[in-house]
Amino acid sequence: MRIKLLGLLFLGFIFITPFKVMAATPPPEAWDVSACFSLERCKDAGDDHDEDDTIINCKIGDSWHITRLSLPTQKLLANQDAVYITECVHLPPPDNMKCTTVNPTFDQILPVGDDNLQFLIDHIQYDMDEFKVRYYDDNYAELGRGVASLKTDAVGNLIHPDGNKKIKYIEWKSYNPDVNYARSWQIYTPIAEVAPTESPNENSIGAQQQADLTFSPVSPPIECSSVSYDPEGRVFDAITLEPIPNARVELLRRNTNGDFTAQEVADAHETSIPNPITTESSNPLQALAGIFNFYVNDGFYKLNPSHADYDFPNSSIRSSLPTNTNKIYYNLYFSDSQPIEQKGAVEHRDIPFVPKDGIGKTYPELIANVLYYSEVPLSPTIVSFTGRVSHPFAKAIVKICDANATNCREDTVITSTSQGGPDKEGNFNIRLDQSKLNRELGEKYVVSFEKIDLVSSNLTKNTLWNNLLSFLNNFRFIQQVGAKESVNSIIIEPIVSYLEGYAYDKNGKIIPNATVEIYVHFAEEPIRKIKTDANGYFKLTSEYLPLTSYSLAYTGGTGATGKTNITTSQFLAQNYELHQAEKINPYIKTTRTTDPRRNVTPTYVPQEVISVIPNPTDMALAQQPTQLPGDQATPPAEEQTSNTVALVAAVLLLLLAAAGILLAVYLYKKRMAEEKV
Repeated sequence: MRIKLLGLLFLGFIFITPFKVMAATPPPEAWDVSACFSLERCKDAGDDHDEDDTIINCKIGDSWHITRLSLPTQKLLANQDAVYITECVHLPPPDNMKCTTVNPTFDQILPVGDDNLQFLIDHIQYDMDEFKVRYYDDNYAELGRGVASLKTDAVGNLIHPDGNKKIKYIEWKSYNPDVNYARSWQIYTPIAEVAPTESPNENSIGAQQQADLTFSPVSPPIECSSVSYDPEGRVFDAITLEPIPNARVELLRRNTNGDFTAQEVADAHETSIPNPITTESSNPLQALAGIFNFYVNDGFYKLNPSHADYDFPNSSIRSSLPTNTNKIYYNLYFSDSQPIEQKGAVEHRDIPFVPKDGIGKTYPELIANVLYYSEVPLSPTIVSFTGRVSHPFAKAIVKICDANATNCREDTVITSTSQGGPDKEGNFNIRLDQSKLNRELGEKYVVSFEKIDLVSSNLTKNTLWNNLLSFLNNFRFIQQVGAKESVNSIIIEPIVSYLEGYAYDKNGKIIPNATVEIYVHFAEEPIRKIKTDANGYFKLTSEYLPLTSYSLAYTGGTGATGKTNITTSQFLAQNYELHQAEKINPYIKTTRTTDPRRNVTPTYVPQEVISVIPNPTDMALAQQPTQLPGDQATPPAEEQTSNTVALVAAVLLLLLAAAGILLAVYLYKKRMAEEKV
């Protein structure tokens, strides 16, 4: 199996540059992700067989669950006595990313969540017995072991507290059975207060909001990478090519007598290996994608798969498999396949099953579920929506919906990888244009995925004809949803780069002197806090906002009770009139130094009470990205007929246009020939 570094853009990346807050209130108390690590997979230090040059030798051991972390080139915040490393495990929704220092005491200091380590232990069997951390200097001499509160020196180098020596590399072993989740690592440093400065215009609202206290700058990298293996294999229907749930896969290892047994697997490993594995679980990575995973030592192995409704065939069926098989699956494993030699690199095998009744199965009850995703802005209005869906080449449906995500428009169907749709492993990268959203209505994107017919679909690279068909598919008046298919939808809130406006409670009343909190989904506590002024007004420039989806909460304040949670689309809707009157573009990156409104007092006077459209919800929006429940509805027959008629009409129009062009060219050439005669 090949190793893959997934360039997932880090969800919690935040710039920390000089910033001022209100003179009358304390500064935001927060920790920041100030740097990311570059990642390298480790192999056995004595292994000479791996041809993948991205795998490196590590000192810590011979497990495939070891990663070497290299420190970034830029310096960290200098002279810090408490710096922490967090490991983030990318889980499927609704859990998503869980970050931990692997020390409950340290977790309580950071905004990552006090119980994340225990959550990982309980839900994915994060193995504390297998956990190891080692720190090394430039010469790869060991500096220390175990989770530690690190430091930085006077120039921003990361320092180990034992001996006060500079850290160059870290080897980190992290293990859980069954599923290999993507992981990333980052460094948390506090925001340090420095000397106060004076505001140029203390009489303006902007000055009141941005005076007196500044914070030291740190320039973090643009992205954090995560590392993950491909799945070791998938079990699929040999007729429909659908991944199969509820398949049992047993691993056998050759012993000294030449026999292959499951007992030999257990005897050859110190760590308990789940064996057999059944592709059914509350985890969609297994249940919906037919995936199995074994992480084992070197040796010779066989797979012994079974399913009540299927036979495990020999290689004689290879020639009868659908044409698309090799475009989705690889390294096929049959009942008469040779033993698998595990030698350094993890081996990948996909297993075809033949239905006993001869009828291929499609499992319509199993939806194309999103395993993990992230949103990162590429420009002021373009957002990259990346992640992985459980089914290969799933169809993506992109909609723009109102505040309640009930009335939607501009359906776009993405059926090719060139448009950013899922590939054979389910990885997608879809670009969304935020400028198309109606801020007054609180619009947002809603993206869902549907399985496709893997046998009949064209899975080749795009041609002009395929692009034309894709265009026609989007041209339909009413988008057709696959019959009897459930759909899970992901709500993509606008990523607002500049916040300026008023805080409103659940009844639409302005909240003077309220605390504004900024949340991201991977932290259970706010990453930013700031106060509104006596008019309920506040401002946060770009360097204080995360470059990922986030939400807001208002607490306290004059006359307010409870906590009001709002999304960014709700904030834009509530402050739309202000933004129009003051010509504020919330998508443009605006820093403290580039803010054209730094000394401007808004002329717009807000109403004391607004009609709350959309209504703020009482849900804890910030802690989890939103995944709508499955939609079981099937379009009425007349709607499907309308789609078909529209498609046929569009094709006929294009054919007529093409025929007209050809006829015109023919007549032109004929006339020219006659004139020459």
